[in-house]
Amino acid sequence: MENKKYRFKVILLLMSFLFFGQIKAQESNTTDSLINILPTYDNYKEKAKALFIISWSLQYSYPDSSIYYLNQVLELGRENNNDTTISGAYNRMGIAYDISNRWEESLEHYSLAIEYNKKTTDTITRGSIYSNRGLVYWNKSLYEKALEEFITARKLFESIEYKKGIANSIHNMALIQMDMNNVENATKYHEEALKIRTEINDLNGIIDSKTNLALLFRDKKEFVPVAKKYLYEAEAHYKLNNQNYALAKTYSHLAHFMELESKLDSSKYYLEKSIAIAQKIGALNFEASSVHSLSDVYRTQEMYEEEMKYLLQAQALAFKTNNLKQLGFIFGSLGNCNYNLGNYKTSSQNFQDSKIYRDSLLSIEKEELIKTLELRFETAKKENQITEQKLEIADKDIAISQKELEKSKIQNWLYILSALVFLILTVGTVFYQRKKRRLIEEKNEALLKEKEKGLEAVILSQDEERKRIAKNLHDSVIQQMVSLNFGIRQIKDESKTDLLKILDQSTIELRDLSHKLMPKGLVKFGLEKAVEGLLELSLKFTKIDFHYEFSGIQNRIPEKIELNLYRVIQELTQNVVKHSEASKLDIQLYQFQGNLHLILEDNGKGFQTESGKDGIGLQNIKSRVESMHGTLNYDSKIERGTIVTIKIPLNN
Repeated sequence: MENKKYRFKVILLLMSFLFFGQIKAQESNTTDSLINILPTYDNYKEKAKALFIISWSLQYSYPDSSIYYLNQVLELGRENNNDTTISGAYNRMGIAYDISNRWEESLEHYSLAIEYNKKTTDTITRGSIYSNRGLVYWNKSLYEKALEEFITARKLFESIEYKKGIANSIHNMALIQMDMNNVENATKYHEEALKIRTEINDLNGIIDSKTNLALLFRDKKEFVPVAKKYLYEAEAHYKLNNQNYALAKTYSHLAHFMELESKLDSSKYYLEKSIAIAQKIGALNFEASSVHSLSDVYRTQEMYEEEMKYLLQAQALAFKTNNLKQLGFIFGSLGNCNYNLGNYKTSSQNFQDSKIYRDSLLSIEKEELIKTLELRFETAKKENQITEQKLEIADKDIAISQKELEKSKIQNWLYILSALVFLILTVGTVFYQRKKRRLIEEKNEALLKEKEKGLEAVILSQDEERKRIAKNLHDSVIQQMVSLNFGIRQIKDESKTDLLKILDQSTIELRDLSHKLMPKGLVKFGLEKAVEGLLELSLKFTKIDFHYEFSGIQNRIPEKIELNLYRVIQELTQNVVKHSEASKLDIQLYQFQGNLHLILEDNGKGFQTESGKDGIGLQNIKSRVESMHGTLNYDSKIERGTIVTIKIPLNN
């Protein structure tokens, strides 16, 4: 299962690079022609463009060769002081290293690409670099970092209203949800990306979104016909545009659906077509993955001799590319196959080899990180040497000056005295400024702590007062009204009906007020049920449709945080009802990596977040979030709704 998940992830990763272009059959001839005429180029921009085309045509099949030509682009950019060219070269090199599973080097090159791109006005490329870097973090299963990169890319694209980039960012966010097996969110994001791509008629993007939706539908029998329809559309599109790499992946997906439907001969047929295309374009990594998948089909049929044949082919291909991760999975499959064939000793060795390759991959990643750190150390060392040389020159100049000053003792003493006075003043000033700065810092820190204590005290006193009022209402006023109700019912008078109606309504309103002041459900049932009750009570007489999700919170959280979050949600909900004119409200409350996350989104009229004129409600929300050491963010635009995000650490 883990093996299939890895190959599925590799396929998704490679598909994400279709944002930049596709490998076409005729590129081989074009590449050869460009390589032959490279020496004839005089204009550096034309030469750089030709080198980019050559490197891109080699990117997936021969990433090391691609890096070789990109280094030439890098030299051209440096010689001509062109930040755009340098940034573009580093970006493409990041992709090449990512394809080679050399992730630390890939991240290093993407960081350099961003550094040089920031000196330009090319926002589209900058957003693309952040997207690419997010894909590396995703491949390393660092989902939170990947999501941060994709969100940054999306904001950059939204700032210039570049819809193609926005769609790609949403598509990448969907990939994370797919990897986390969050099918509902993944489907939602892919459908959102598909809608934008359809609006701008991005054919490659449309097919890409449909292909991923097809993969999401594979475990839903009712959607299998739709999924296969999407894949057949992808097949026709890629054939028409000679996009062989994408076509090979589509055949691999179709093979998987055929295997799910127990149509094993059809599954073999599509895998063989996928392998043939991979051989044609020289994509050894993908060929190894498809051959490995073919061996799985034979294992399903319990044809272990045939399975062994294709596993050995996949192993040979993986050895050629030195893909340690793939070799780890292939040796695992060999272990299972040899076990089924009764070769128990060989099977045991295969499993040991599988572990060795996986451990080796981790060691290589560490070595790459060490090399990167060593490179930085050497750079710093050279800079220190230059600084020392400058200091030596400065010392020589001082010595010469001192010899000249010796000609006159009076001048010498004056200079010495001046130097001493200057030194004393300098040292005194430094100590004074340092002490002054330390006192200011201590004062600010004390003020901050006092502010936090005061904030907590105010909030605590408000909540205690609410508890007291709620208790008095429940224990005294409401009980008295219940007794009065009972007493009136004993009176034999026709006019008591109207009095009872008024009394019943007043009792209900007081009970609702008591619950709003201090909800007993929060103490008794916890945050999930309390918020659910709050939303139903607050929105039942409105025209607002709401959706509430609560996930990832296994145990009860601290009472202070529960109460503060409940009050925040209560205040936000009241704002939506009173001011937003919204018809939909989505609320998500979940725990992820030691933090509570609250996301509230409406489709109302929005407001200007930069106005700086917060009302009492917004100030209360801000105060409560700060008292929990949390962060609060409003994302709102006029007539485009509002998104409120809150993050609360649970370890403080």
